[in-house]
Amino acid sequence: MNIFLFSKMVYNDHIQFFYFESFRFEEGTGMKTHWASMGKALAVVISLVAIMGVFSNSYAKDKKFGRIQYNPDVIPVFGSAAPLPANMDIYFSGPADRPYAVIGIIKGTPFDPNIWRPISEEAENIGKWRQMIHDYNDMLARPYFGYDILDPDGKVVGKWISYQRETVVKMTKENKITVYTPDGPRRFSDDPQRIGP
Repeated sequence: MNIFLFSKMVYNDHIQFFYFESFRFEEGTGMKTHWASMGKALAVVISLVAIMGVFSNSYAKDKKFGRIQYNPDVIPVFGSAAPLPANMDIYFSGPADRPYAVIGIIKGTPFDPNIWRPISEEAENIGKWRQMIHDYNDMLARPYFGYDILDPDGKVVGKWISYQRETVVKMTKENKITVYTPDGPRRFSDDPQRIGP
């Protein structure tokens, strides 16, 4: 029998196992050898997984990635008629009446806005959006969630509001924080500007 990672085939009344090494034994004998080989194969797989984990962690530390952390207090601050926080520069991505995301970066934080647009560009539409998330966020098909933006050292450098619950936060080569804009939703409408709740 041939076994390729748990697949069996009969071969001249012998059993042959292929994991990371192969061997032959007469049918009915050699089970101890079989289990020893499986143990070796399992040890090799576990070692490879551990090595991959070490390399991925060191890569993340070297590249200086930050993260976002859920904070339920963010939505009430941005979803109201109250003035936006004065200690932050506010940006958005997507259509102003239903942005894919809004971020607030604490003033003085080295930030690369990339393709984020400053909030002042379309303040009236952003005001309508703020009122919408204040009144109807829980009823939206894609509700918004609020997060703190953390730099690679774990320090809060801003706020993230989006219906998407993940993004990339990292330091650029110029030691500036950059936050990736989210993907827009899949649309079924012909109007690219209208996303709707």
